[in-house]
Amino acid sequence: MSRADLVVFKQGQPVAVVEAKARPVSPPFQQAVLRQLRTFATDTGSRWSILVDPDRMAIFRGTDMTKPWVSLSTAEVLRPSAFSRSGVVGERILLEAVDRWLHDLPTQRETLQQHPELRDFVKDVRDGITTSSEVQLKRD
Repeated sequence: MSRADLVVFKQGQPVAVVEAKARPVSPPFQQAVLRQLRTFATDTGSRWSILVDPDRMAIFRGTDMTKPWVSLSTAEVLRPSAFSRSGVVGERILLEAVDRWLHDLPTQRETLQQHPELRDFVKDVRDGITTSSEVQLKRD
């Protein structure tokens, strides 16, 4: 059984899963991490998958991990929060920052203008409820 770091629910259904890594994901481990993220998306049936590390945040549509729907610098996610000044960016900080960013994104006009492809994503996650209590996913 696997555990997602963060899951966004809307109307009781998972719409996004998040996998956070405390260190930048290096090329040798990229495929393994993406397989793990694909498993989370498949098991929950979520429409979006997010991989975040201290350098990048990649948002994938569903289980297609071939190319991110959008890729942002993690600094863009941290900037609106006090976390950008913390200096240390570990998994817990990343999850808190992503959680806040997801909830604030619908009102972040500058970000949405810079990344218009986020509009579909925003429609799906707007007013979602997140849980970071390591949601246990069941394999059939």
